[in-house]
Amino acid sequence: MTLAELKELIKDLRAFETDTSSVEAKRAVGGLAKRIRETLSAFSNTSGGGVVIFGLDEEAGLELVGLKNVSALQKELASLCGELDPPVRAVVQPFQIEGKTLLVAEIPEIPVRQKPCYYPGAGLTHGAFIRVGDGNRTLGQYEVQMMLASRG
Repeated sequence: MTLAELKELIKDLRAFETDTSSVEAKRAVGGLAKRIRETLSAFSNTSGGGVVIFGLDEEAGLELVGLKNVSALQKELASLCGELDPPVRAVVQPFQIEGKTLLVAEIPEIPVRQKPCYYPGAGLTHGAFIRVGDGNRTLGQYEVQMMLASRG
């Protein structure tokens, strides 16, 4: 992702005044919420994957709040990506916009033969998600079984 592409994504989010099916904004000033696993799983299981922008506050009108300790946040994100099964291989990159540091994670869709991506600590039926609109939805038991059958 380039800086110009990031600025365009932020512009689009502000126009819609919310997240989209392929872009999620997270404040993340105090670190990552454990629920970020849901977003990582959802984007991994959704066609085309998605992008998470850390340091952008959706509840404050998509204001750039920036991040203080980008290195620690990158390590925390890498750890959470590694906890999923299969592990998420996010492309993570910091950016500077208007004097604020943002962290952008591009989450690729995983191959059909590896779906569903889920958090083992919650199990397949409670730890696998898909992206719907601007949120994440738990995959139903039928959806999980269909993905497993598609593995071949």
